[in-house]
Parts: sequence; C-alpha cells; structure tokens
Amino acid sequence: MAGVSAEELEKILDVVEAALTNHTKWYDDLMRGLLCRLALPDNVIAKDAHRHCAFGAWFYGMGENYVERLPAFKRIGELHQAMHGSARELSRVIKANGCATELEYDAFQRRLM
Repeated sequence: MAGVSAEELEKILDVVEAALTNHTKWYDDLMRGLLCRLALPDNVIAKDAHRHCAFGAWFYGMGENYVERLPAFKRIGELHQAMHGSARELSRVIKANGCATELEYDAFQRRLM
C-alpha cells in the first residue's frame, strides 16, 4: 500500500482484528442492555460514542495519521460514526417507546455491516 510500510500495515491489521473482537463484545453488551432494559453505558449513548470504543480510541488517535495515506480510512471512520449514531438512535427509540419497529431495527442492522 502506498505510504504505509509492511510493519505499519501489520500493526493496523492487529488493531483491526482487536477492533472486530471488541465490536462483537460491544454489540453483545448493547443487545443485552436493550433486551434486559439495563442502563446503557456512554460507549453506546454518548454523542461521541464512536470515540469511546477501542477502535474509535485508536482511529481518532493514532489511526488518523493513516487517513491521508489510506483514503479508505476516511470512509471507515464515516461508517463507524454512523453505526454508533444508529445504535444511539435505536437505544433512544426503545427507551421512549419500549420497543423499536422492524424498520428501525433493520436500519440499525444495516449500519453494522
């Protein structure tokens, strides 16, 4: 990849692998919180929740250095932020109404992919 050494790429791949593991835990915690009506932590409901998760902490810290060198990183950041925003919105809807519609849930699920 242009502008990124093999060593840097290895580090990025390690971070992405850890991020996928952490994302699975975040998703499980979100679903548990919604289904069991538990208080949701800031890493779900904060306006800047995308910065609170492990991937976000890396991406908006060290990872931003790669955005200029790897244009796909900009899109990854946009998708990541949108996914957290969708989780926050779904959480708000469920808290207000007790449940979400299929359309609201499906919109959230599409943002996860």
